[in-house]
Amino acid sequence: MINRALAHFQLIYDPEPVAAHILTLGADRAIVRVMYYRDRRPPDRAWFEISSDLTLRELSFDDVHALESPWR
Repeated sequence: MINRALAHFQLIYDPEPVAAHILTLGADRAIVRVMYYRDRRPPDRAWFEISSDLTLRELSFDDVHALESPWR
């Protein structure tokens, strides 16, 4: 799942990713967070939902707020 998210991330974003993590893993889907640097710290984040058939869609922070917290 992480490799699928990273491959998609590299197609649509310019900066190189610095890390990726599975935030949640279920029988039918996973949510993967990809972190990357642009011009600030902490890193920016992108989230992807990947279904069991490897269909992928990008999520917003509003979609994952229950799994994440804003950077301090």
